[in-house]
Amino acid sequence: MAYEKQKQKKKNLNQKKLNFRKINWVFIFLIVIFLIIWFLFQPLDVKKLDIRFEVGERLGVVLDGENLDFGRVLAGSSSVKTVSIENNFDFLIKVEVFVDRRLKDFIFAEPEISIDSGEVINLPINLILPDDIEKGNYSGGLRFEFRKER
Repeated sequence: MAYEKQKQKKKNLNQKKLNFRKINWVFIFLIVIFLIIWFLFQPLDVKKLDIRFEVGERLGVVLDGENLDFGRVLAGSSSVKTVSIENNFDFLIKVEVFVDRRLKDFIFAEPEISIDSGEVINLPINLILPDDIEKGNYSGGLRFEFRKER
């Protein structure tokens, strides 16, 4: 009788070990699948561009090569700046453009564009201000995510 109990305990222990191994393999498999999916959807590159403008009573110009600065603008007016984007990859890419939520009511750009290998495009960035916008300084940014076109 004691032999049967000992045999049953050993069988139960082996079954628990087998179940634990199965759980480990399933867990490892899920991690591998997650990593593959995560890497597939990661952008090739991400660039950020700061945007600034001031709403005032008269126009003003600012020259800044690092940022997209619209300078001093009037309420109810609009302005356009262009951003040059070059595809240095040897395949077609998709560029997704995201406007900072602080500027989403004023800054407008094409949300998604495709660029052939070696091609350079000039993307217009539009600033459109309502008549009732408050005077002051506004800032935020654009984020460009570069992805392989699928």
